[in-house]
Amino acid sequence: MSYRSPKTTKAAHMDEEGNFNEAIILLTAASSEGDLDALTLLGRRLLMGDRAPRMPKEGAHMLLEAAQKDHVVAVATMAVLQCLGIQQKKNWQDALASLTHAACLGWGPARQQLLILTPEQVEGDAMQLIKSGPASLWQRLGSSDEFPIVFVTQ
Repeated sequence: MSYRSPKTTKAAHMDEEGNFNEAIILLTAASSEGDLDALTLLGRRLLMGDRAPRMPKEGAHMLLEAAQKDHVVAVATMAVLQCLGIQQKKNWQDALASLTHAACLGWGPARQQLLILTPEQVEGDAMQLIKSGPASLWQRLGSSDEFPIVFVTQ
């Protein structure tokens, strides 16, 4: 379990009250204390300009920092950024590796996405696999060379 600053909880309350500037200040302070949830939230907000200034380079950097420390939401977000080439070179293999890593860390949406993407027939109840499938399953699914994804270039 990673550290969670009380400032992150307070930031959520500030958001509910519409005090977005104070929320950003609190998330910044919590991030500097080592709260990876705060760092990820702040990174996503800056990347998109969601109740914060749009600063995509800084937001992506924060997400990368949190992902390198195995924050599961940051890892999964990096998969999207890698796939689309946002603030980095587009790289499907890196995106798949990040998605697989998020699944191995236990993030349900990443596991669901691998089940949807894989051409492999997977035995067992999908919901049970998403809930408690072993890391070896997600590594196997993520290492497939036969994903039915087609990229159209212009």
